[in-house]
Amino acid sequence: MLFHRAAVLGSAPDAHRISYGLFIAGVPAQTWILPGECDGRAAAECAEVSAARGEWASRLARTDITVTAFRDPRILDEAVVPYLLPHLPIGSVWLQLGRAAHRGTDRLALAAADYEISFLSPYCQAGSGAADAFCDVAVRQCSDVLSGYEPLASWLPSPGAVSACRSPHSAASAAL
Repeated sequence: MLFHRAAVLGSAPDAHRISYGLFIAGVPAQTWILPGECDGRAAAECAEVSAARGEWASRLARTDITVTAFRDPRILDEAVVPYLLPHLPIGSVWLQLGRAAHRGTDRLALAAADYEISFLSPYCQAGSGAADAFCDVAVRQCSDVLSGYEPLASWLPSPGAVSACRSPHSAASAAL
């Protein structure tokens, strides 16, 4: 899968690194970068104002992939899902990366499915055999999506590294 246009939504400095990785790969990206200490409520206020002004509709209209990398996972529930997700193009990919593993990965995947968007995340709650298998599949899917997009692909734990999925401090986070 080739991406021609991306959006990077995240906390500094993680989102800067992802934007730079896309730039190096030749993929233009729209960015929404928040201070690292920004919380869900503050992000939601900013996202709501941008939605009311029609900024999300114009900025996200032609994106193939949206990468989120927030330090506070509440930003996903309080800002991304209600204010940005409705503006992502049908059939696009939402890739959740970042330092904060999100415990509501299933909820985010369902929200994305409501808008016909593919959701991928290497972060999952592993522990049982079935969850471990799911985690390995998720990491492989993310690796396939990012193949050829170095250094973005280096953010992912290697397939089979289930222990990386069990911890919020995965191999992707440790690389920073």
